[in-house]
Amino acid sequence: MKNVMVVIDESNSSYDVLVWVLQNLKAISDSNKLLIFAKQPQSSVTPISLSSSVAFAQLFYPFSPSGELIRLAQQKNMKIALGILEKAKKICGNHGV
Repeated sequence: MKNVMVVIDESNSSYDVLVWVLQNLKAISDSNKLLIFAKQPQSSVTPISLSSSVAFAQLFYPFSPSGELIRLAQQKNMKIALGILEKAKKICGNHGV
């Protein structure tokens, strides 16, 4: 028995790897265990600095996202990850897993 983990993201190549693993593990043994890990996309909410120049001086205005903005980004990333897992589940079902 083998334990195999496949990390998938939004790319088509990660789904190709999943299909390859499903085809090759099935040929070796039906008692293999498969763990699928969906990588969440990088958060699009990051602190930024706005700057402006006045003569020889530069002023920096740090921007920090609010808690609500971060929560919304995390919810979006969770929906994407669940969609990735749902697609992987369909692929596994098509291969009898």
